[in-house]
Amino acid sequence: MQAVLELRCYVVVELKGGKFKPEHLGQLGFYLTAVDAQIKHPQDSPTIGLLLCKSKNKVVPGGPAAGLGV
Repeated sequence: MQAVLELRCYVVVELKGGKFKPEHLGQLGFYLTAVDAQIKHPQDSPTIGLLLCKSKNKVVPGGPAAGLGV
């Protein structure tokens, strides 16, 4: 028996050439809202936002679980 994995969601990826700034999250949140309002269907899973910034070898997790709201 073969398992079928159906993931239907949109992923918004934003690349920044500099260090992280808090306003980057606001901009990403704007993009997520736009995708949800204009493209996403009711049966789709929540839209995922991924913000990648250039900085020293440091990983900072974020998202709803981290209390960022996006």
